[in-house]
Amino acid sequence: MRIQRIGVLTVVALLGGAGLSPYAYAGGTSGGTAGLACVVQGSASNTCVVKANTATINQVDAGAGELVYVTNNAIGGLPLANVTQLGFTYTSSVGAVSPRINIPVQGSAPYVFIEGATCNDGSGHVSVLTNPVCSVQYNGAVYPNWSTFLSTNGNVRVVANSDNQPYIIVDVPGRATISNVQLGKPLSGKQK
Repeated sequence: MRIQRIGVLTVVALLGGAGLSPYAYAGGTSGGTAGLACVVQGSASNTCVVKANTATINQVDAGAGELVYVTNNAIGGLPLANVTQLGFTYTSSVGAVSPRINIPVQGSAPYVFIEGATCNDGSGHVSVLTNPVCSVQYNGAVYPNWSTFLSTNGNVRVVANSDNQPYIIVDVPGRATISNVQLGKPLSGKQK
C-alpha cells in the first residue's frame, strides 16, 4: 500500500488490496463527523482530490477505479431496510456504469450496485431511496427501484467492517465530480 499526503487529504493507493484503508480520509472528520475520503487505485495518473465535501476524479485508465466514501458512515451492520440516506450528485464525462454506488453486504452476493446513469433526475442527482425508477442490481437481478429491491432483500445487512464500506466508484476513463454524498450519514455541515 502506498500512502500519499496532500495538504489535509490523505490518498491511499491500494496495490492489489481488496478493502478500503481506514487511514484514507480527509482532514476534519474526527469526533464521529462524516467527511469525504478518496482511495486512488491503478496508475499514478489517476487522481481524486477532496475539497469542501466535493471529490474531483480524473480516471485515466480503465479497470481499477477511484473510490469516494464517507468516513464514519454509521450504516455498517444495518439491514438494508434500515438505511435512511443513499445518494450523491455528480457531473461526469464518464457515462455508462460509472459513477455508481457499491454497497458491500453479507448476503448471497457480495455487493449491491446502483448506477448513476440509471438512477438520476436528469441533473445528476442520485436519490436511491426516493427515485421510483432507480434500478438496483444484486445477485444477478435488476430491480426497478429500492422499494422493490427491499421487498425481497430488506434483511440483507451492510458489511460491518471499516475496511470495506459503501463507496462510489469511477472506474471508466473520464472526469467526474462527486458531491452531496449520502452513504448513511450527511457530510459535515450538510443536511438531508
